[in-house]
Amino acid sequence: VVRLLLAAHARRTVLRREEVVKKVLTATHAKAFAAVLSRAALVVRRLFGLDVRALPPKTGKPSKPNSGAAATPAAPTASTARLDFVLVDVADKPDAAAAPRHLAAFAAARLSDRALPRSSLLCIVLSLVLAEKRAICAAALYKHLEVLAIYRTRVHPVFGNIDDLLSSFVKEEYLDKLKPDPADAAQNNLSHNSKTAGNSLDIYMWGARAKVEFSESEIIAFVQKMFPPDEAENVHAILSQVV
Repeated sequence: VVRLLLAAHARRTVLRREEVVKKVLTATHAKAFAAVLSRAALVVRRLFGLDVRALPPKTGKPSKPNSGAAATPAAPTASTARLDFVLVDVADKPDAAAAPRHLAAFAAARLSDRALPRSSLLCIVLSLVLAEKRAICAAALYKHLEVLAIYRTRVHPVFGNIDDLLSSFVKEEYLDKLKPDPADAAQNNLSHNSKTAGNSLDIYMWGARAKVEFSESEIIAFVQKMFPPDEAENVHAILSQVV
């Protein structure tokens, strides 16, 4: 189970209960899933500074992500509504002092990974969702990204095709994407037969994985560093507005 957790983490995918039962427990020992996962969670935390977190259920409407520090992880149980799990860094969190000291090297490595362009752009996209009261239409998102010289019509030298990148964020569950209501398309004189028009009306929100890996305060702090100190308060006010 530890190997399955680490493999899923490396692939940026979720680990599903069905996979653990199929590859490790078999149907005979399926009822032991909660106990086995809890034991594996202790191992990956002690050795690698990673917590096992259950993903929240998907929702069809905007929901408020964690507004403060990352929630204290609860031990996985068989009663979890959604039995999909991811690994989340704990050694590089503000309360990392509670983590074992030998995790410092692992934390440093992951911090350097977070500084990679892809991770930075993900944080920017999540902040744009917050700025639009936790739900942003694709057209508005593309317009904001153009300010960063990231265009749908061009292949970016670092990020590649922006549609493909957003699709990967959705696949990894950092973003949720909702299709537009037909009435909205009609009101905006857009046809669903047009791929470009349809995509422009898609709605993006924080995905289940973003809600367990990040808190709103972390994303707000990330964005505040891009602005002069005297504008930090305004940035905080804009990004922490409630629907």
